[in-house]
Amino acid sequence: MHNKLLNLFLYHKIFPNKNQRELSKACQELEVQFLQIGRVLDMQFAKCSHCVDCYGALYAVFKAAADDPDSDAKTRSKMKGLAKHLASVQVVNDIGLMYDILQELSSLSLELVTPDKAGRLVKRTIRVLESFIDNPSEHLSEANTAKEHFECKTVELLDIVKQKAIDRQQFIQSVVDNLRL
Repeated sequence: MHNKLLNLFLYHKIFPNKNQRELSKACQELEVQFLQIGRVLDMQFAKCSHCVDCYGALYAVFKAAADDPDSDAKTRSKMKGLAKHLASVQVVNDIGLMYDILQELSSLSLELVTPDKAGRLVKRTIRVLESFIDNPSEHLSEANTAKEHFECKTVELLDIVKQKAIDRQQFIQSVVDNLRL
């Protein structure tokens, strides 16, 4: 997924004005998120929440770029691949999982400014994350619902068998193990 996001980043860096207009048009009702997406991309994708907020708009940009007669065949093909990748149930699942994990780690990070509470807060975060192994978290539950209906934010989803989703239990366990260090 990182390579796909890097391609998006490079696409928007190489042709910034045209693509920002396209993204702005697709995000008319989400102008705040549009401005923050640029910042997220410039910061090496440190935050993924805006991918969730603007999922439909990002898909619309890729889809429009894939059909843009002014673009060369290589660019149209790349955008078609990015749109297909973004429209997979596996990516929607991964975004939901990553969103919930990052949300918990962000909360922990903000609360760790008080050193005397650090041990207790880390243990609480570990318990919350471990609960995600058996009970899907908020955004992962939304992703599962989208997967069942093959639709997310008005985007028709595809089940791309070759594309593997993140192994939820293994990923969460890895995060928990690293928090215990």
